[in-house]
Amino acid sequence: MAIKLQHQPSPEHLSRIARAGLGSLLTIAKTGGPASDRSLAVIRGVRDHILHVELDLNSLNAISPAHLAAAVPEPEWRERILTGMT
Repeated sequence: MAIKLQHQPSPEHLSRIARAGLGSLLTIAKTGGPASDRSLAVIRGVRDHILHVELDLNSLNAISPAHLAAAVPEPEWRERILTGMT
């Protein structure tokens, strides 16, 4: 099921949101060492079944809170990313 938002972002903006959100999830998953297989499976599931974007997880870099805030200014997307992180 895709995420239903009040205001659907353009495909380009969705791609930026996905990169930032998945990058933040991956950053947390790699805290203290390599990401576990289970963590990677969850992140791939978010990418494939919720965001519906084609994005190589290996292409993502660690993301800081400031970069995430700049990439995702919409509160509803920030809340969804934070929910995913918890």
